[in-house]
Amino acid sequence: MEVKDEPFFQERIHATGKLQANPLQKVVAAFYVIAYGEAADRADDYVRLSRTVISKSNKLLLEFIF
Repeated sequence: MEVKDEPFFQERIHATGKLQANPLQKVVAAFYVIAYGEAADRADDYVRLSRTVISKSNKLLLEFIF
């Protein structure tokens, strides 16, 4: 099983017809938070995702790993 198979990490179109965040952005944001031990809102400046998406990415990636 791979991370890209998880529904949250798949690229989808949201209600306005635009693509949601790239799955790679989500994984990079999660690793950024894990590696540097910073809060999710600090990673927002680096990867341009909301604090909520970064937090959820972090949680789901850690659950996937362990």
